[in-house]
Amino acid sequence: MAESAITSEGWRYAHYFEFVRRIDRNVTVRCKLCPGQKLLSTAANTTSNLNKHLQRTHAKVKLIAKDRTPEPRVRML
Repeated sequence: MAESAITSEGWRYAHYFEFVRRIDRNVTVRCKLCPGQKLLSTAANTTSNLNKHLQRTHAKVKLIAKDRTPEPRVRML
């Protein structure tokens, strides 16, 4: 998923989706777990539709949450 695609770029399950397009405040993504080209739509500021999709459609899949927080910067003196 493109990093600037949605405001929840730090979302821990973003790696299961591929950014397709953004139109105004709506984002379309493709689920990488679904066979074929399963497209999902969500508002740019929320991931609730995507969470529900993962919980309902892929309930038997052990999802791995990725830590998407940036590494702390080390200041060199």
